[in-house]
Amino acid sequence: MLDIKTIFFLLACSHLIGAVVLMFLARSYTEIPGIKEWAIGRILVSAALVFYMLRIAIPIELSVLLGNGLLCLGLYSALLGVNKVVARAPQISPKQFALLLLLLMAVLMYWTIIDYSYIYRASLIAMVTTAFMLLLIDSIRPRSKQQRSLGKSLLMFSYCTLGLSELIKALALLFSTLPESQLFEAQSVTALPMFIATCTSITTTVGYFALVVETLNKRLIALSDIDSLTQTLNRRALLEKAKVLVEQQKPPYQTAILFIDIDNFKLINDTHGHASGDCVLQQVASTLAQQLGEAPLLARFGGEEFVVILPDTSEKLALAIGENIRSAIEAMTPVLTAIGRVTCSVGVTTSEQKQNPDLFFALLHEADSAMYHAKQNGKNRVSLYKPTMTRARKSQQPNLEPSLEL
Repeated sequence: MLDIKTIFFLLACSHLIGAVVLMFLARSYTEIPGIKEWAIGRILVSAALVFYMLRIAIPIELSVLLGNGLLCLGLYSALLGVNKVVARAPQISPKQFALLLLLLMAVLMYWTIIDYSYIYRASLIAMVTTAFMLLLIDSIRPRSKQQRSLGKSLLMFSYCTLGLSELIKALALLFSTLPESQLFEAQSVTALPMFIATCTSITTTVGYFALVVETLNKRLIALSDIDSLTQTLNRRALLEKAKVLVEQQKPPYQTAILFIDIDNFKLINDTHGHASGDCVLQQVASTLAQQLGEAPLLARFGGEEFVVILPDTSEKLALAIGENIRSAIEAMTPVLTAIGRVTCSVGVTTSEQKQNPDLFFALLHEADSAMYHAKQNGKNRVSLYKPTMTRARKSQQPNLEPSLEL
């Protein structure tokens, strides 16, 4: 027979060790939200177990109130931490949780002071723990194959195992005929779930650690894809993402590419300084993002050039979007009044009825040629690619292939 006092002690120790590990992670990786809430949750659960164990030395009312209250606070803190890490809103707001906690404490006090029942109290807390496990499972479960990871799998396993054991415990207590009326007398239905909780505490800590590492890796990958000045995709990321996107399009779908170049940008740098030029680039990038929304691929291709990839976009719509971009940039209030009006030239092409083994780079050359045609014809305009433009920039066209050092 498992000794329940020993199991309580081991579980409290495992939660404290997990809290120390998580506090170390929280101090080392302050940019990742949620880790501190995990650590606080572990500390609160460990404190709850201490108050459970002190039931032989302190009034039972105090043990029930503080033990169960701290347990619920610890579980809610863990839930907040998980939701922060996965960037989801908590299913229960702090105000809602506070009201539910007050109601729970009132019911527990009723079964402690007025109509004593260990079975009802223990069953209720087991069901509350199961409910928290379901909320944690809902928060951490992957919504797609791309979101699956080792950390999430370990946490899902831990939450499912603990939730199932607590549910079985609640049902066993309610339907058992054994005369178990005290915590430390409940060997048959309490000891085993507590032992399972001790084991899952270890796997949960490992899952938290793995999830932190995975989150860091994703952030590093994301940072490597972003142009630090304009916060758009950089050239390398565009070449990787757009090539796949364009070449996966099948008729009758088509992809449009817009090549955007800020007019007279060298003059802005030479006259007002590179700091002013950087401000113009940031303002143009912000305007482009506002005009395009979140769906299209937007990248700073180099210098003052931006590229936009528009999947499933017709030639007519691409021209309209290009014109909207041109007019929005022209309407910008310049970051420095001395700079005056900022304009751009836009080249547009689409993949309609085109067959090419390297379609993306062919389209990119076409959009660049169309943009250069707009430059030659007065700037501040949108130009649609025509086959006659192919040689317009042959001697001056930059290398757009991925072999270029990025």
